[in-house]
Order: sequence, then structure tokens, then C-alpha cells
Amino acid sequence: MTPDLSHPTNRVLDSHIPFYVRKYRRELHRQFSEHNIYDRVLRLSKATNSPSSEQIDLYEALDRDITKACLAAEKALGHPKLVPWSPILLTRLGTQYYWMKLQALKCSKKQISQKLREVAETLDRHIDTDFKLSVANMKRHWRYAKRQVRAYREDAETFRDAWLKEQAEAAAAAGKGKVEGILKCIKQHEKTRKMFRKLRAALSPKEFGGLMSLWIPAETEDGVIPSPEEATEWETVNDPIAVERNIIEQSRKHFRQAQGTPFTVPPLAQIDGAHAPVAREILRSGLPEQWREVTPTGWNNETSNFIDRLQLDDKIPKIDAKISMKDFTSGIKKWKEKTTTSPSGRHLGHLHVLLAPDGVINPEEDGDPTKDIAEKILTVHLPMINIAVSWGYPPL
Repeated sequence: MTPDLSHPTNRVLDSHIPFYVRKYRRELHRQFSEHNIYDRVLRLSKATNSPSSEQIDLYEALDRDITKACLAAEKALGHPKLVPWSPILLTRLGTQYYWMKLQALKCSKKQISQKLREVAETLDRHIDTDFKLSVANMKRHWRYAKRQVRAYREDAETFRDAWLKEQAEAAAAAGKGKVEGILKCIKQHEKTRKMFRKLRAALSPKEFGGLMSLWIPAETEDGVIPSPEEATEWETVNDPIAVERNIIEQSRKHFRQAQGTPFTVPPLAQIDGAHAPVAREILRSGLPEQWREVTPTGWNNETSNFIDRLQLDDKIPKIDAKISMKDFTSGIKKWKEKTTTSPSGRHLGHLHVLLAPDGVINPEEDGDPTKDIAEKILTVHLPMINIAVSWGYPPL
């Protein structure tokens, strides 16, 4: 049975919410400082490539402390309070987003994106005209929109009731009943949904609409299961055990696509630990007369030709396995935040939140910018990965 993974729906941390970005960074920095994480990572990163058992124990303990700190910082965010919805909320949130992004584009001297143009069209704004405003004017619009959102949150129930009343009046005009009766039914339905949502959260906190069924190629009359590319008939699998089994089997095929290449078949595949030093020396020196001494079965012509192409000399540049900060951050940006990755709870949101904008425009309202804090936290995550690469030992 595969371990339970942290489902994206079960997460509080979201890099698209600037308030969460700021609060998470500050809390995680506090956790790292209190538990001396920065200094511990720095000392361990200076260790040799051949770590002792004591250093490995320190590495694993450090990784566990980092995980605890990340989870504690996410927990400190609290669960978001659901605000009663109405079209006015959507408009005010859209207006706040519009002015925030517009001034960011103005400051960075970037072009207006198609997505922002669509937002402007929804809000009935002339974006090209607005873009000619000064940054100071844009900030004033953004602050006003922010105050409007706060005002809505304080009186959200009133806005919601007014919108529901409009819906009930429209239904009554269509002959579907009286306004009072329709409004009562709507509110009763919402109350019931809210109750069942709470029950589900209490009884099955980890159950969210996951993968329930699969389509797999149907077995032919000859008893052969064709590949997905060649299949003409398909069958649906609904049994959870069968679904898991098929996913694991497909993953095995996917990650074994190198099967059949020289290093996965004899004689290269037969080189065990005892023969490895001899094999490395042969690959460096290129002495064909010694090849047969490596394995009892000897080498065929295909393997010999392959070894010839692998002869190492000064012309082939050496690859540095150390990951740079630039490669690390660019790789994280390309990886979707909602990807399910680890049963530990350290999902990709813990990294994306360090690269996302914190939304600080007015320090008096939002506090000091947290970019420097994020950069310092990254000096913990990246060395932990590079230690695993250099040691050849990932934390358990």
C-alpha cells in the first residue's frame, strides 16, 4: 500500500495569496532562527563527501527539524475564513487584483498580459488608459480597492442576503413561487450544505475527490493486453485496489524505459561491487585486452563498441553535480505548485511561497518586505539538496 500523500485541497499555504506569503516567511524565519537551523546547515555543508555515521545522523535530524518548522509555519497561518459570496465580492477582489498587477507592470516596465486585459474587460476598465497613470495614482486606486474589500468582509452577510433576495424575486417573477418561500428554501439548502461540509471535514479529513476509476486497454481474444497506442477497446476499472495496482504497474513501465540499453543487460549489468574498481579503470584507460577479466561471460561486439564511445579523455568536460541557486529556483517555478509530492507534508507550496511576490507596497499597512527573508530561507533548502547529491545519501 502506498503512503498517504498531502492532497492539494488539504493545504492552507498558497503562494498566490500575498498575506500568506508574508506571514509564512516571517514565521518560518522565526522557527529557523530559534532552532539554529541556518548555522547547522552551514556547518554540515562544509563536511567531506565521505560522511561518517555521526554526520549522517545529524543530517537526518536536521531534515526532520526543517520539516517540523515548515509544517509549524503553515499551521500558524490558520484556516481561511469563508466569506459569504456575492457578485460584489468578485468585482471588488478583481479590482484590487487589477490595480496591484497594473502598478507592478508599470514599475517593472513590462508589457500588459492578455490575462490582465481580460480582467480589465470584465471590470469594464480601459486598461491602456489606466496604464498611462502614474504609479502614485495607481497606488491610490489600489488602496481604495483594498479598503472596499475589507468593507465587504465586515458586512458580507448583508450583501449576500441582498443578492439572494434578487435571485428569489427573479424566480418569483418566473412563476416558481413566492419570494419568501423561495428565499427560505435557498437558505435552508445552504445551511444543510454547510452542515454536511463540517461533518465531512470532521469524519473524513483526508478524503477529497481523488482518482476513482481508470480506463485501461481491454484484453484481446488471444489473451494479450495491447499497449495504449495499439488498443482499440478499453475497459473501466473502479475497484480501488485494482486502480492502485494499475497505476503502480504503469509507473514501473514508465521508469524502466531504459531497460535493454547496455548498462541494464549483461555483461555491463553483471558488474558488481567487487568488479566496479576494475570497470572504472577500464573505462578510463581503454584496454580491450582486460575487458574479459571483468565478467565471466566476456563482452560482445555491441558492448565493446559502446565502451569505445565512452572512453573518457580530457576533451569531455566534467559535469558539476552541484545545483546552483539559479537552476534550483527556475526548476521550482516550472513545477506546478499543486503537484502531490511527499507524505511528509512538505509540499511544493513551501518552495513556491519563497519565490512568489509578497504584495508589500505600503510597509505601513503590510509590514516590511520579506524578500530578504525568503532568500535566506532558500540558503537552507538548496544546501540540503546539494548535501544529498554530494553524499549520495538522501534523508530518510
